[in-house]
Amino acid sequence: MARGRHTEVRVRKLDWFARLGALVFAQLADCPSLRSLLHTLDELPFVRQALGVGRVAKSTLTDALEKPVGEIFRTALEDLLGRLRELCTAQRRRGGRRWRELMTLVDASQVGLCLSMFEWARRPGKQQAGIKLHVAYNLYLRAPEQLLVTVGHVHERNSKAALSIEKGHTYVFDRGYFDLAFFDQIRDAGAHFVTRIKRGVNVMRYDARPCSDGRVQRDWDVTLGTDSDARMLRLVRYQDPKTGRVYDFVTDRFDLNAVSVADAYKARWQVELFFRFLKQHLRIKRFFGTSRAAVEAQLYAAFIAFVLVEIARRIGQGASGSLLTMLRSIRVALTTERLDAAWFRNLQASPDLPRLLEERFWE
Repeated sequence: MARGRHTEVRVRKLDWFARLGALVFAQLADCPSLRSLLHTLDELPFVRQALGVGRVAKSTLTDALEKPVGEIFRTALEDLLGRLRELCTAQRRRGGRRWRELMTLVDASQVGLCLSMFEWARRPGKQQAGIKLHVAYNLYLRAPEQLLVTVGHVHERNSKAALSIEKGHTYVFDRGYFDLAFFDQIRDAGAHFVTRIKRGVNVMRYDARPCSDGRVQRDWDVTLGTDSDARMLRLVRYQDPKTGRVYDFVTDRFDLNAVSVADAYKARWQVELFFRFLKQHLRIKRFFGTSRAAVEAQLYAAFIAFVLVEIARRIGQGASGSLLTMLRSIRVALTTERLDAAWFRNLQASPDLPRLLEERFWE
């Protein structure tokens, strides 16, 4: 009992903002362990000052990580995404919105865990453990706008119920999400979809459109399933000119040409690149705590760090800048009190910076 009260006292010295700041700093500074993070904080008093903390004991941070803060960190991520969306709007130089700017890429990726340390993430019937990140990636923002963390054995089709559908967006996903009821849900919300057709699905073909592009073999109006009242969809058979492979895409976008439908599905590669960046350059494969709360906190911190780097890239380097280059520059900047770099001067002089720093959620 006494030990529990002592733990709560220590945790109160490190509020949620300091915890989030420390975890985001660990991502940006590439700290491989909790001990490495604490050592770096000890050596950089100006970072501790920014977080509003003094010297932090390892036991204090360890106890803090065990406290569930997922909902708070999720709200912080949503707030930051709102600021990124405002920045993208302010930087837009052309009128109107192209359809590709309203594309959301949906996918999931596994992260393996050590079974002896993460028993709660055990896969049924196997001597393995892992978690799965289910992400809705906004192609226009170049950032994840929705995140769901589940144990590794949860299939994509069981996670889509948590996906918030935004009117006017086109959702692009692979066959793991193929579900006729899900298609109806998307269309009822005023959104659209592009995916590959699943094997074994009953296809009833109707009218065919003329194909003027050699890459497009067929372009049909179709219904899927056995329901005679099923909604009309579109099936595009496309041959990749590089590999010769043939793909069947299904969509409700009748306004696009057939090649654009194929290009929309090809854009899914961007979410794969996002997962690769996350796993190779941020810390989501080695965790500072073993509880589910600690794992989720570190994952949200990684996503927040990613969005912060994207914001810095857009302001400091412009649209053509590299995200990895920006991350490397930030890692140098975090260990330097005085920085004289072009991207940092651009960041300081940007008219968008005051709006991005407005106090809203952070109050």
